[in-house]
Amino acid sequence: MNEAVEQTEAEDDDAPVSNRVRIVSGFGSVNENERIDYVNFTVMRGAGSGDIDLTSATVKWSGPDTETTLTYGEQATANRFAVAKIKDSNDSLPVLDGRGDRFTLTMNAEQIRGGLNAGAVVELRITLESGAVTLYRVNVPRSLEGEQAVTV
Repeated sequence: MNEAVEQTEAEDDDAPVSNRVRIVSGFGSVNENERIDYVNFTVMRGAGSGDIDLTSATVKWSGPDTETTLTYGEQATANRFAVAKIKDSNDSLPVLDGRGDRFTLTMNAEQIRGGLNAGAVVELRITLESGAVTLYRVNVPRSLEGEQAVTV
């Protein structure tokens, strides 16, 4: 069973908890070796949030056997996450500035830790410049056999 956990917290008392990124969905791309090589998340602004500039965000990746902090980049690498638009009515990428904006946040699991095996768990901590934090648990399904993409 795949159970994703999303929580929010504020790093300081001045950062509103609602000024955060919301993860709508997540999936992993499965390669020919039955490992996840990329994880992708559809993100939007959280309810009541102002503009969110993802260039100043960080993503702390914890597990399995790897801990690293990713920053924004043009391509997803061992230390960078990438952002692409799904829906962006005013071409503001990488700034979430409208209620309807939807972006894909991509992390390269292959470069970060050699890919993710079936059953792997990764904790993600997305921190915005405001100090607002979104936590997400990536749960890789127990079997990746015959799959090209799976919900994480």
